[in-house]
Amino acid sequence: MLSHAQVLSLEEQYPVSGKTNYLVNNDVESTSSKNKKAKELGMKNTHFNNPSGLHETNHYTTPYDMCCIMRECVQFDDFKRLAGSRVYTLEANNKRKEELTIYAKDKMLFPTSGYYYENIVCGKTGYTDEAGNTLVSYAEKNGMKLVCCVMKCTGNGGIYKDTEALFEFGFDNFSIVDASDADERFTLKDAGIFAYEDMSSVAAFNIEIAEKSLVVLPSGAGLNKVDTDIRYLSDAQDGCFAEIDYLYQNMVVGTARLKMSSSVVDNTESFDFDSHMEAETLAAESDNSSNNALGDIWSQTKNIDVRVVIGIVVVLIIIVAAVIISVIRQKDDRIHFNKNKRRRRRY
Repeated sequence: MLSHAQVLSLEEQYPVSGKTNYLVNNDVESTSSKNKKAKELGMKNTHFNNPSGLHETNHYTTPYDMCCIMRECVQFDDFKRLAGSRVYTLEANNKRKEELTIYAKDKMLFPTSGYYYENIVCGKTGYTDEAGNTLVSYAEKNGMKLVCCVMKCTGNGGIYKDTEALFEFGFDNFSIVDASDADERFTLKDAGIFAYEDMSSVAAFNIEIAEKSLVVLPSGAGLNKVDTDIRYLSDAQDGCFAEIDYLYQNMVVGTARLKMSSSVVDNTESFDFDSHMEAETLAAESDNSSNNALGDIWSQTKNIDVRVVIGIVVVLIIIVAAVIISVIRQKDDRIHFNKNKRRRRRY
């Protein structure tokens, strides 16, 4: 019987730490480091009170938070290899004369166990009297990566049955959408903002979503049904200047980055202004006499055009003034005519 469970997609991105292995001197330092790391991973309802994981009043976590830990761990290939191993043999040593073979407790890894799941990559079992049977797992199918955690399950293979059911529900009812192909709300393509004359190498200014910006959505749901939250980066990284969080029912289901088109940056930097100006100078010198003649003609033409424009403006002002004066005179004449007409009627 399933009591508590959580499934998360690995497309719900959180920063992956560059270093996760460190030594601690005591339990206090260990739990302090764990609690600090929990916040960094986005864990919401976890508090470590001991390094062993054994039951304690102020020592608790949730399926969601355990998925956050697994999501971080599977970023490292060594972890997936170790946590996905079925068997390991310890060599003999001075304390033990014979080899010791150890088998993993996660039955989903074993094809002959009756609980084998073909999409499983790795997992970790757990048990205490208070927490019951627990299992956090990682699986891949058709390019989608999911982590799942079940807690407080009963015996008789309940943790494996529930985990497989949750994984299959996720794989069957959700799909991956590449925002770089499907979302054009934040893109600006072939804009002529920086398209200058005689500078064809600086063709256009583009804003694009970085490739492989994956978002996990319910099957059939488009990106138009997803809310977005944009935050601008203080330091541009690889040409990216902003990040977009995609939210479905208030849960982050993917993150994408906005970037300037690399072609714009490269072409701008590769444009040789010195060579361009040198070529223009040589061309001007080779046809200096023609340019001087054309310059004189242009100067005279420009002066003539200015005088013509000024003359036209003056004529228009005179015409408008004449029309206004004429209208005023006609109005005055009508007023005087009406007054004289009324006077004649009186007499």
